[in-house]
Amino acid sequence: MATRALLPLLDREALFVRRWQMLKPGASAKARQEAELTLKRLLARTRDQWQPEIVSGLFPAKIAVPRLTIRVGRRRAVLNVSAGFRQRLKQRWGLQRFLVGVQVVTMGSNVVKEAHRLAKTGNIHEQFLLHGLAAELTEALAVYSQRQIAKLAGWKESRRYSPGYPVLPELADQRAIFRLLNPKRIGVRLTRSFQMVPEYSTSAILIEK
Repeated sequence: MATRALLPLLDREALFVRRWQMLKPGASAKARQEAELTLKRLLARTRDQWQPEIVSGLFPAKIAVPRLTIRVGRRRAVLNVSAGFRQRLKQRWGLQRFLVGVQVVTMGSNVVKEAHRLAKTGNIHEQFLLHGLAAELTEALAVYSQRQIAKLAGWKESRRYSPGYPVLPELADQRAIFRLLNPKRIGVRLTRSFQMVPEYSTSAILIEK
């Protein structure tokens, strides 16, 4: 997909204030304009570096204490979920099957290579800007995918949860997601410590809100 499709979903406050630290709350219009110009310049310079891709699906699932089990034909993926989250799911669906969305998104490996090149040439400030933008575009891509899955499922709203966070506390559960989706087809793999490569990639399950 084209990177420009992600720009309406880009969280500029997160980028300008937290990532780039260019703006403070209540910043002037001039300061915001300068931040926008920096964004525009960086996007123009790196337009050939972005490779946004998504692999996703909707799968039947059910709670099988103490885990969430997702089935695809004869295959199944089992994820560990927190006790509180498991209880919420049981209260809503009981032992019935329900749909779960699963996604992996990536901004590709070229932007990682460009960040490394900038570091090697000593252009640390530009690398800093690129890292912040890549991280926020990855989040925008995850939101885009989330909305597409929710639309396909007929959900009005959905919630997104990633392995390693409180609801899905086991980072090793990345393996279950990878078994379901085979993200290698979009160039994403897992390290031995269950980190995704390329760096600007995320995975998640989605539940109807």
